[in-house]
Amino acid sequence: MTAVLDSFLSVGYFAAPLIASAVIPGMAQDMGWRVLFYIGGFPLLFVPALLKWMPESPRWLAVKGRTFEADAIVSRLEHDIERRTGGQLPPPRFAAKGDTGNIDGGANRSTRQRSRYTQIFQRPYLKRTVMMWVAFSCILFIFYAIQTYTPTVLIQQGNAKATAFLLTAIIVIASIPGKYAAAFAVERFGRKATLIWFTGAAAVAALLFGLLHNPVLTLSCGIILAFFGIGVDPVIKIYGAEQYPTRIRETGIGLFEGVGRFFGGALAPFIMAFILARGGVPVSYFFVTLLALVGIGAVALLGTETKGRTIEHG
Repeated sequence: MTAVLDSFLSVGYFAAPLIASAVIPGMAQDMGWRVLFYIGGFPLLFVPALLKWMPESPRWLAVKGRTFEADAIVSRLEHDIERRTGGQLPPPRFAAKGDTGNIDGGANRSTRQRSRYTQIFQRPYLKRTVMMWVAFSCILFIFYAIQTYTPTVLIQQGNAKATAFLLTAIIVIASIPGKYAAAFAVERFGRKATLIWFTGAAAVAALLFGLLHNPVLTLSCGIILAFFGIGVDPVIKIYGAEQYPTRIRETGIGLFEGVGRFFGGALAPFIMAFILARGGVPVSYFFVTLLALVGIGAVALLGTETKGRTIEHG
C-alpha cells in the first residue's frame, strides 16, 4: 500500500521536468524557475479536501483520551469493509494485561515514563536507529542525485535544455513501475532483501551512468537508476516504521526522516554541485555509488528482517 501511494509522488516527479521543458527555455533566465514555483503552489487548493475528508489516526485519538472519535472512525471503516465483503468481521481480540499488542506496546510503568528520545538510543533500538540514519541518508542521496542533477548532467553531455528536461522526465517515469515492483518484492522476498538488491542495482546503474558517453546507453542506465534507486524509497520508509513499537514510532520515524533529509536531501545539492565542479560527472556518480554501498552495508550488517513480524514484539 505504501509503495502504491508513493508511486503518485513519481507522477509529480515526471510532470515537473515536462513542465520545465515547456516553460524554462522560452523565458528569461531569472523568470522560468520562478514560474515553476508558482505552479508548485497550486496543491494548496487540495488542503481543504484533506481537512474535510482525511481521518485522524484512531491510535493517536485513543492515546489522547478521545475514544469516542477513535471509535467512530474505526466503526465507519468496519462498516465499509462489511458492506464490501458481504460478511461480518470477527469480534475484536482484547489483549491480556501486559501483552505487548496493546496500544502502549505493553511497556511497564517505568518504561512508559522514560523519554521517548532516550529509548531510541538504548537497546534494542540503538542499532536500529543507527542503521536507519545511515541507510535512509544514503538512499535519499541517490534520490536527490537523480531528481535534482539529471538535467544538469544531460546538459553537460551536450543536450539542449528542452531535450535534457524531456529525457529527465523519461528517466523519472521509470520510478513508477519501480515502486510497483518494490511493492511486489517487499511482500514476496522481504524488506531487507528488497532494500539490498534494489539499492545494489541502483549503485551499478549510477556508476555506469557516470562513465558511459553513448546517449542511448546513458539514457538506459538513467532509467535503471530511477527504477531501482527511486523505486526503493517506499521500502526504506516502511522498513523504518517497522523498527519501533507504537509508543515511540513517531519519534523514531521523525528523527531518521529529519537526519536523512538533512544529509541526503538538504546537503545533497551542495555536495553534488561541488563534486560536479571539481571532478565532473564520472566522479560525481562514483560518489553516489559509494554512498549506495554504504547504505547497503548498514542494512546488511545492522538490519533484521521485519516481514511478517508483529511490530510491538520487534
